[in-house]
Amino acid sequence: GVWKLWFPNGKLKQQAGFKQGKREGASAEWDDKGQKLLEANYTDGKLNGKATRYFADGKTTVQTYKNGRFESESKQ
Repeated sequence: GVWKLWFPNGKLKQQAGFKQGKREGASAEWDDKGQKLLEANYTDGKLNGKATRYFADGKTTVQTYKNGRFESESKQ
């Protein structure tokens, strides 16, 4: 199912999918003002695919993973 965690101010802090106790599918994190900080994908509890980190200055870093192993990174 989907797991959610909130800040005391009621804003969503983290959302992640789980299957049989392991992260599965899309996961995201936000700061206490609602700005997205991270989007990542998991398969069987391991990072798999793209993980995008968002910074306050509008820049992003995109990392690519395959079965939990880091493959590449690009900054925009």
